Amino acid sequence: MSDKISNVTFWGIADNHTWLDSRADVYYDANGNVVVDPNAPYAKVEKGKGKDAPFVFGPDYKVKPAYWAIIDHK
Repeated sequence: MSDKISNVTFWGIADNHTWLDSRADVYYDANGNVVVDPNAPYAKVEKGKGKDAPFVFGPDYKVKPAYWAIIDHK
């Protein structure tokens, strides 16, 4: 893809510094656990109570899969 994309710009680095707080929906299973898999069944949803996580590093500054998708796109 280097022949099509020469730069990637981020407006932040880690999810603990996102401007998207209280925007995402949070899904819970029947036991009250947060459902991470977007295709999994859920029992309850809280609209606008979650945090979007748009960056390539998590709140603990650990690399997320999106980082490797950008760095090693093969």
